Amino acid sequence: MPSLVRLTLPTLRLAVPALLLAWQAPAHAQLIPVERSVEVLADPARVWDLAGGYCAVPDWDTVYKDCRVVLGSGSPGTVRRMAHKAGGLPAVDVLTDKGPFSYSYRKLSSHTRGRLQATPGQEVGTTHVTWQMWLDPSAVPDGARAEYPAALGDDMLAALQRLKAQAEAAQHEAEEEAARGPALIPPREAPTPSQPSPLGA
Repeated sequence: MPSLVRLTLPTLRLAVPALLLAWQAPAHAQLIPVERSVEVLADPARVWDLAGGYCAVPDWDTVYKDCRVVLGSGSPGTVRRMAHKAGGLPAVDVLTDKGPFSYSYRKLSSHTRGRLQATPGQEVGTTHVTWQMWLDPSAVPDGARAEYPAALGDDMLAALQRLKAQAEAAQHEAEEEAARGPALIPPREAPTPSQPSPLGA
């Protein structure tokens, strides 16, 4: 009888690099591109504070209910596992590249890959956020193949708009706080000398 392979952390550490090498040469022309973007009235650093964490997606994308890192510590090769609110199989992604305001990832179950990036917008203090995905057609159900890219794009845009609202609210709050200036702290009163105890204690 064939022996069963236990999926342990050491096994994952060996398997992930091997899978990445095996997936380096998919027929990219066959992948289905989906891209959505928004302009955010906040600076890139503030936007990336909200969006840039590899497990921050559930904070601004309502499709997922939680995320946890199952392997790695944030460098390329780190694996995240995200549970869908609607149930079903989790999304398991491996981080393939990371920049100051961007990261790329690949699905462990298919050739599908994605990239999230924040770049300075046309106006000073604004940010252009782009989310790109390249779908593996073999991972899309036959019945939904025609509609799925557009539906996924709608979900991606809704998530980006939620991120936009959060970042702009944080930017507005920071600007209001800066306009108020530092909080005035009342001077401390000089301590009064202690009175001697009537009992002489």
